[in-house]
Amino acid sequence: MNILIADDEKFMREDLQKAVERVRPGNSYFFAENFDSAVKAVEENDIEVAFLDIRMPGKTGLELAKAIRSLRPEINIIIVTAYEEYALNALRLYVSGYILKPVIDSELKEALDNLRVPVTKKISDRRLTAKCFGHFEV
Repeated sequence: MNILIADDEKFMREDLQKAVERVRPGNSYFFAENFDSAVKAVEENDIEVAFLDIRMPGKTGLELAKAIRSLRPEINIIIVTAYEEYALNALRLYVSGYILKPVIDSELKEALDNLRVPVTKKISDRRLTAKCFGHFEV
């Protein structure tokens, strides 16, 4: 998976990367410390999952989620924050998950197992998806 981790604190980005590797190893990572660098990473790379902190300098993680969603509607956004009070607003953005810090591996695994847009394994650079009647997926 191509994963973006956007957090203004470097040790939090590194800690989250280690946690993701424990529950779902073998990913490519992109890091951003603010709104602008996160948007640039999404524009320039095929990001499939974006982990966003709520409180960053400048614009918030919720504003970042809206911007990312407008660039790539199919991206999975997981909010990782120390603040419970933003959960309802995040859910209104149809994020894939909302995880409170400190990140617990079981909660992280559950969020990655239940993404809104399942991440498919790439064969070469082509993807094959079949969906019939909204219930059967390949």
